[in-house]
Amino acid sequence: MFAVPGRINDENSSGCNALIKNNEAMMIESAADFVKQMGWEESPMIKKQIQKPLFAELDENENVIVKLLQQTETMHVDELQLSSKLSSSKLAAVLLGLEMRGVIYSLPGKRYKL
Repeated sequence: MFAVPGRINDENSSGCNALIKNNEAMMIESAADFVKQMGWEESPMIKKQIQKPLFAELDENENVIVKLLQQTETMHVDELQLSSKLSSSKLAAVLLGLEMRGVIYSLPGKRYKL
């Protein structure tokens, strides 16, 4: 938990100051403090770029979905299920896997595109 310190004689600041005083919250004075406490600072060791594979290896069900999406710009999840003849649970797993690997993208309204 984080707290922004306030003036010591301001009654509206007493809660934040008490949290800081009792070590129940970390004092934060800037965004840099927050980034440091979260461990998000950029390290030269982490800057190493890793290239994504250019061609993802797809299984049979993933190939079916990709081929369907190649035919149209976007498709609704219901259209994908009817065309692919996959169960809803299997389709959800395939779509999630493809999305996690960056092969397809989820759009608002349960639509998907390559």
